[in-house]
Amino acid sequence: MRLIRWTLASALCLTCLPATAANLLGPLQGRIAATADHGAVPFVVEMRCRGHFLHGSHTTDKEYRVVAAGERFLFPWMYRGLFPAHCSLYVYHPLYEFWHAAIDEGFRDLGEITPRRFAQFLDAGPTDPPMHSAYRWPTLELAGHFRNLRYYYLPQFTTYDFLHPLIPELRSFVQRAIATGAYGHTQTYHRDSPIEALRYVEDLVSYPGALSLVLKAAQENDPVAMQKALAAGAWADGWRPNGDSAVYICVRENSLEALDVLLQHGADPANRSREGQLTPLQHALFKGHWQIAARLLQADVEWRGELTRPGWVASALYSAAYHGDVTRLQIFLDHGMPVDGAPSNGVTPLMGAAKNGQLETARLLLARGADVNARGSHNRYALRFARQSKNPQLVELLMAAGATDPER
Repeated sequence: MRLIRWTLASALCLTCLPATAANLLGPLQGRIAATADHGAVPFVVEMRCRGHFLHGSHTTDKEYRVVAAGERFLFPWMYRGLFPAHCSLYVYHPLYEFWHAAIDEGFRDLGEITPRRFAQFLDAGPTDPPMHSAYRWPTLELAGHFRNLRYYYLPQFTTYDFLHPLIPELRSFVQRAIATGAYGHTQTYHRDSPIEALRYVEDLVSYPGALSLVLKAAQENDPVAMQKALAAGAWADGWRPNGDSAVYICVRENSLEALDVLLQHGADPANRSREGQLTPLQHALFKGHWQIAARLLQADVEWRGELTRPGWVASALYSAAYHGDVTRLQIFLDHGMPVDGAPSNGVTPLMGAAKNGQLETARLLLARGADVNARGSHNRYALRFARQSKNPQLVELLMAAGATDPER
């Protein structure tokens, strides 16, 4: 009986609805403008209504349509048997800004909808005055873009293979945002950071946890796990929540084998996540991870000696010379490290080679112009160390290079 009364009341109410409400009986339709690029990647159209005329509900109801560019979408006359009110339409796509229109005045044909590519938004630069003063452009806009993908776009699909080709461009959005200084000097990682949102999207598209496995492999120096994750499509230049890149984690943990796999997959050897942080090369020198430092230099890292403490450089050269590592020593010298670099005690790399009886590294240092008669503290010099090492060939090499003995 109650149902009959409700039905009669509803029927009578149709005759007294205002004109704008009566218009809601018509369908909502439109068409996404055809795009030349990424045409295989569909758009997601969402209709979101916050109430109904007949019962005054404020519950938000949503319906979705997955449509290709150039395809018409249609929402029916009735929304779950009720007349919707306070509706909005949203259009989502990984490479386009979301498009929005309020539909409170009634359902209608929206015609052709043309969302703007997100790259165009980045090209346009910030507004003046800024859209918000609490965050640097484009922090919030980019974070919102990835949140839309996470909560509204991706749930409409059960497979994500079609999104693989778009991942590099999504990454470029984040890299461009960082280049604008959007994160300031410390590049704080807060809830609005698009870096974490991108990580979720990337993991979901590749396979669950792909980027997380990269960071774990870097932490544990596991080249096999690193190769597997990168081959699955994880980002070699990804970050962990605190801002450390996979390259930076390898440097800190002395994970040489994992770093080598990262660099082979195109990771940026100079990748640091925030301004003011030591570069990976500087951090390797600071930590005394000399093989890591040499590998980074092999990867064409720009040598910036003015930003590196002399003691770090001297220690790197001394270690290579002392241990007879000709390859590593040559890499350091080829990239401009000073051949006679020495810490405050004045002990040069040549003295290190002589102290441990390393003929070949001593030969390389002399060929590069090392001072054979340099003096360190406490009257230490190369020829003295060579005699103590009891290597007659090394003594002969130093003497032939002009070494003198002030004690004789």
